Amino acid sequence: PRDAFADFRSEVCSILGQWDIPVKYHHHEGGAWGQNEIEVQLEPLLPATDHAVLIKYALKNAAAQRGWALTWMPKPL
Repeated sequence: PRDAFADFRSEVCSILGQWDIPVKYHHHEGGAWGQNEIEVQLEPLLPATDHAVLIKYALKNAAAQRGWALTWMPKPL
């Protein structure tokens, strides 16, 4: 019922849109607190790899501005 990271994901999706990286949707994951997903459009390999690097850059910097640490750890449970 309460998604504490919705504003964060929306901000990152806005940045990605400015960089022409198409986002399909974003939502919190059903696992533990703090797990999130931003789904981007499927695309050919080369642009997808370029976009993956830019997405990680946007996420890391947006999190750092809030004093947060961000990881890509798989679901531990």
